[in-house]
Amino acid sequence: MKKLTRLLLVNWHYYSLEVIEFDDINFLTGKTGAGKTTIIDAMQLVLLGDTNGQHFFNKAANDRSRRTLKGYLRGEYGDDGQTGFLSLREGPFSSYIVCEFFDTEKDRYLTLGVVFDCNFSVQDESTYFILKEPIPENYFIVDESPLSIKDLKAYLRKNYDKNLFEFSESGRAYQSKIKSLFGGLRDNYFSLLKKAVSFSPIVDIEEFITSNICDAKDNVDITAMQENLRHYRKLEQEANLMKSRITDLENISRNYKALQDERQKLDIYQYLIDRSELEKNLLEINKIKDNIENLENQYAEKAGNQAKLAAEIMEKSTSRDSLIEQRGKDNLYQNQQALESEKKTIEEKIRSFESTINELVNRFHIYGLNWSSAAEDTENLIGHVGRLSNKDSINDELNELYTSLTSFKHGIGKLLDIRDYNLSSLSSDQYHKLMESGDSFKTSLSNLGHMLSKLLDSKSLVLKECEEKIIALKRNIKPFDRTVQTLKEELQLRLSLKYKKDIAVNILADLLEIPDARWVNTIEGYMNRQKQYILVAPEYYPEALKCYEQIKLDKGIYDIGLIDGEKALSSNPVCLKGSLAEEVFTDDPYARAYVDFLLGRVIKCDSVTDLRKNDRSVTDTGMLYQGYVASQISPSLWQKPLIGKKSIQEQIARLELEKNELEEDYKLIKSSFDMFKKIRHIDTMNQNEAQDNDRKLQESMAIPNLQSRKQEILDKLSQLDLAWIHDISNEINALGIEIEELKSLERDCISKCGVLKERIDNLRDVQLPNEIAQSEIKNKQITANYSKEWISETGEPRFIEELSNKKNPNSIIADHRSSLGARRNQLEKHLELLLNLRSEYNRKYGYSYDIGARDNQKYDKTLLELREEKLPQYLEKITGAKSMAYEQFVSHFLAELKANIDDVTERIAELNNSLKKHRWGSEQFSFSVVPNPDYKPFYDMITDPMLMSGYNITSHVFIEKHGPVIDELFSKIMDYGSGMDADSRLEMEKNIKLYTDYKTYLRFDMYSYDQDNNRQRLSKTLLKKSGGETQTPFYIAMLASFAQLYHVNDRNWNCIRLIIFDEAFSKMDGERIRESILLLRSIGFQCILSAPPEKIGDIAPLVDRNIVAIKKGRQSFTRFFAGSKLSQEFASSLE
Repeated sequence: MKKLTRLLLVNWHYYSLEVIEFDDINFLTGKTGAGKTTIIDAMQLVLLGDTNGQHFFNKAANDRSRRTLKGYLRGEYGDDGQTGFLSLREGPFSSYIVCEFFDTEKDRYLTLGVVFDCNFSVQDESTYFILKEPIPENYFIVDESPLSIKDLKAYLRKNYDKNLFEFSESGRAYQSKIKSLFGGLRDNYFSLLKKAVSFSPIVDIEEFITSNICDAKDNVDITAMQENLRHYRKLEQEANLMKSRITDLENISRNYKALQDERQKLDIYQYLIDRSELEKNLLEINKIKDNIENLENQYAEKAGNQAKLAAEIMEKSTSRDSLIEQRGKDNLYQNQQALESEKKTIEEKIRSFESTINELVNRFHIYGLNWSSAAEDTENLIGHVGRLSNKDSINDELNELYTSLTSFKHGIGKLLDIRDYNLSSLSSDQYHKLMESGDSFKTSLSNLGHMLSKLLDSKSLVLKECEEKIIALKRNIKPFDRTVQTLKEELQLRLSLKYKKDIAVNILADLLEIPDARWVNTIEGYMNRQKQYILVAPEYYPEALKCYEQIKLDKGIYDIGLIDGEKALSSNPVCLKGSLAEEVFTDDPYARAYVDFLLGRVIKCDSVTDLRKNDRSVTDTGMLYQGYVASQISPSLWQKPLIGKKSIQEQIARLELEKNELEEDYKLIKSSFDMFKKIRHIDTMNQNEAQDNDRKLQESMAIPNLQSRKQEILDKLSQLDLAWIHDISNEINALGIEIEELKSLERDCISKCGVLKERIDNLRDVQLPNEIAQSEIKNKQITANYSKEWISETGEPRFIEELSNKKNPNSIIADHRSSLGARRNQLEKHLELLLNLRSEYNRKYGYSYDIGARDNQKYDKTLLELREEKLPQYLEKITGAKSMAYEQFVSHFLAELKANIDDVTERIAELNNSLKKHRWGSEQFSFSVVPNPDYKPFYDMITDPMLMSGYNITSHVFIEKHGPVIDELFSKIMDYGSGMDADSRLEMEKNIKLYTDYKTYLRFDMYSYDQDNNRQRLSKTLLKKSGGETQTPFYIAMLASFAQLYHVNDRNWNCIRLIIFDEAFSKMDGERIRESILLLRSIGFQCILSAPPEKIGDIAPLVDRNIVAIKKGRQSFTRFFAGSKLSQEFASSLE
């Protein structure tokens, strides 16, 4: 047995240095807050290997404990009034928690501990260590200071053999090592120890028993059985796969045969069509040759007719030429021809001149109408511009346009009066003057338009400025001079930076108000620039003056006053009754003083006649008298009022009126300019056009003379005797008509010969070669697509038969083409089905056969191999594999499950035998294990005596009894390898874990018995019992769990037997406590029981060692007492 002998605490909460010794049964007590739980928490850090103490710190004492590792290490004892805590230890220090064990069988020590370095760096550091020796006598303290982690490592290397110690930086590695050092404990040691310490009641009895009391035997390893089952299933699957392949291959073979039958039918139909097409070509070739012969005969006939007509035309043309020559030699004929030619020339000139006159008249009328409209629009424009409020800048242009328009309108009137009969009334001089007046008008109009454009831009700019001023005023931005604004902003910035706070800098006008509107203009005008002077508080004035000195150099700002308010106020300026200063109000005393200084002696007068009664006076109209001089203040000085809030509204009102006037002027100028743009594109005659018109006017003057000469020619022609000339001319004309008729017939013959020649050439050179080529192609296709034997034996006899029945190839084509489409569709369906079947076969079974092969050789060969050879072999193997898998199922899987069930049943019986010797009050307890009704069929099969009597599960009797259960179990735990998807594999793994665990087939519970042996199932009644009644089963179950964990029934198993109960037996009475401790001793546990002082009377006499935790001030320590010495008086003092 490995016993805990000592606990060492160094710098742990209120314990500076404490060594606590332990015996078999130990009782730890003390007042609340004295440090009992502090000791328990320290031990858990070492025994559990978990520095995250929030998982278990003080859980028994307080489920909502906020104790932290940091608080334990630094010795926190209260808050600091803010967000932190007060601590015993602040500077860099190291803390130790060390447990010492003694192995009674091997007679040697084992020391386990954890060391912390605190406040050495930003984050605390810790490490676990194992020393196979007792705790050193120096308790890891050298020179009155605990060793740091670094110094501890050096100390152990120096004083111990390297095989006697080791360090673990991670808790997980440390946990793995202590499980081995404690005697090969299971993982549930950690959870069980924590549960015991917290001493919290059990909620689910069955879950607790299965997790903690039942031996954690490994689930039955079914790997070999699965492999045999998998082999059997694999053979079975492969056999089924072969059957599936055979079925699919047979289907492919059937469809291939159907496809071949359809191909035969399609070949016949296609041959009939191809052969008929060839026959059509041959017939068409013969037809073309016949057409060529017929057309050549027609061509020869037409060529002969054309030659006869050409000879006749030649004969008549010779006769006509002779008559023409005879007429041409006659003098009378020559005289007539000369007169006719001259007459014709004169008539052409007259027509030309008359056309020119009409053109000129139309042109002048169009110009006249356009110019008249432009003149009217210009008169409207002049009237429109005349409405402008300020037209002085364009008066010259306006007058110039009016003058030029008057002259232009006079010429337009004359132009509109011209007709074709009075065109001569327009002289060349008049025409030139009209052109000059038009140019002058256009120039004047352009000048006015240019001035209107400039005026429009100017008004737009002024209007925009006015609108911007209104917007600024509506934002309460007064139109102070830019230099004044700049000086104000610079002073404000520099003073604020100097004094590190906002300093007010004001413009005088912003501090003043003038309630009476009567005197606003006068005061605004009189103060002039002074109303824009700047005022600062007196305490900042000297610094402001220095800043102004620098600003004037940096920014070039001058002529702006900086008011010395303090001096002005101290001078106590006079403010006479009736002075202008009375009209100004302000809350600022320094502004008040300066206004009084400036206006306090200027007396208000109602009339100019009163001005001389005072040295300095002014009227509300701005007439000023001072220095013996009277003068009118310029109205421009009050055009932009700046004083007070009303000044903004007044300026807005004034600017709104100004804006309305500007908008009206802008609209008038804009509409005038739009009128100008409409007129400015008026067309006037350019110089070339004017010169051309002038030339045509001069030419038109020659018409009378030409008409006179024409009449003279007509008179001469009427005096000639032209009878012989008329006769011979009629004969010549008749011959000309005959010649033209013959030429028409000749042209018709030539045309027809050309058409015939073109048709012959097309037939002989195009159509005939094409048909021959087509027939050759068809013949080659037939030869290529069909074998000679097939043609001679099948194809050609069928064609001759069809041709004799239907008489022509077109009927054969027509009949079979529609059928061919149906056959081809049928073939495509068979082919598509075959390709799909082949493709699906390749995909389904992982083959790469050519799915488009015309033959079915590979598929047929595979079908033969599978059906005749491979399938019979697999069926034979399946029988042997199945027998082996079922044999292993019985001999290994079922036998091992049964052994585990028998073992746990035996262990429960042993525990119950121990529990029979103890009674808690009137109660006794026992554990139960029965078959799980949810898995009863499986339990019955596993424990069936038939298996122990030599029956095999393949035997008829066993199969008849348990066959469905065996099949269901196989389906649950069978691993089918890579053929399973992720969800199926996850489900299978869950099933394997479930069905290979013997606890699945059992149900556990705990019973309590009263003195009359009445039994209760605690799984049903536990939550309804009182505190003591629930703690007792917990205690018994915990002891059973630890007995299982520590293998207490196995004398050869050397391990710790330590149990820690914090707040132990808190709800039990004395009798139950006594029985519980006696059970502890009888089983052979080492135990530490922590309980408050009120339990001393019940516990102290029964234990081997009493440990009392005592706290004085901010220091805790322990004292040891035998049970007999921890008297009732001492217990009373602790209370």
